Amino acid sequence: MAPRKAPPTRVELDASGRETLSRAAQAFFGDHWDDPVSDLRLRLFVDWLQDEAGHLFYNRGIQDAMAAVTQAQARLHEDLDLLRKLG
Repeated sequence: MAPRKAPPTRVELDASGRETLSRAAQAFFGDHWDDPVSDLRLRLFVDWLQDEAGHLFYNRGIQDAMAAVTQAQARLHEDLDLLRKLG
């Protein structure tokens, strides 16, 4: 069977990010199940997260950044209006 191609929406993690996510997943699984999780299962789980959920977190980050920029722009506009009134 040929390896499955990564979807175009896959969010690639660097080695440090993959390691951090693997350790967090291993801790989660250890806290919730009695059986230890193998390195292969952890790698497959992280791959699955990148393929299926990574873009959801990425898109949420973009939405949050856009909201922060919009709020900063509104504050700047208010400050400029106040300066115009004072000047």
